[in-house]
Amino acid sequence: MPWRDVLPVYAPWQTLYRWFRRWTWTEVLAALQAVGDAAGNFEWTVSVDSTVSRAHQHAAGARRDGHVQREPPGGVQDEPADHGLGRSRGGFTTKTHLACERGRKTLAVVVTAGQRGDSPQFVAVLERITVRRAGGGRSRTLPDLVLADKAYTSKGNRGYARRRGIRVCIPSKAHQDAHRKAKGVQRRTAARLRPDRLPAAARRGVRHQPTQTTPRHGHPLRLAVRFEATVVIAAISQWLRALRNSG
Repeated sequence: MPWRDVLPVYAPWQTLYRWFRRWTWTEVLAALQAVGDAAGNFEWTVSVDSTVSRAHQHAAGARRDGHVQREPPGGVQDEPADHGLGRSRGGFTTKTHLACERGRKTLAVVVTAGQRGDSPQFVAVLERITVRRAGGGRSRTLPDLVLADKAYTSKGNRGYARRRGIRVCIPSKAHQDAHRKAKGVQRRTAARLRPDRLPAAARRGVRHQPTQTTPRHGHPLRLAVRFEATVVIAAISQWLRALRNSG
């Protein structure tokens, strides 16, 4: 929908566009997360997963050098050189990496090109988790438990979680188990949970969380920071519904 078609009951379209570009919505999302945490409306069991979105054909054409564009990207995030657009057999794609709490409400978002792997973004998306304390003090950044599928299994990811004292539940790949068994290496299980012993709801959360947050149709946005803003707005709606229903 064009900006000029926004209903005047919200605000002048120029004001809405300025808020959109200045990354105002991240502050709104952070405030809602703080309210939810203070009210005890979510558990610190975090799922990490990703989903691929087909980009609109009009998303093509942004300059490689974002700082010399006629209209700068805006926002507080740096614009990646590839603008979060990757080429695949079906055209332009963007991948959205999410960290969500157990009720599938979004805690953090990372946007990359569609062909980027999941595992390298595990640390990046967890590093973006910052939930403010309603009464002041340091924001909370550490989950109690992180759930992810086998795409995220790696020594680097497990080592990161171990250094930060985060319990993880990530199934290993079959060929890794076979290689480990052939070498006679015992797997460490002290800080690890077995995925098959998780409640079914927790396992479904890993698989289905991205579909509730990411835009469901192509957006003609040439800049990753602005596409990410649309994801943040969807997350705000998600949090508002959850807080309203819990109240």
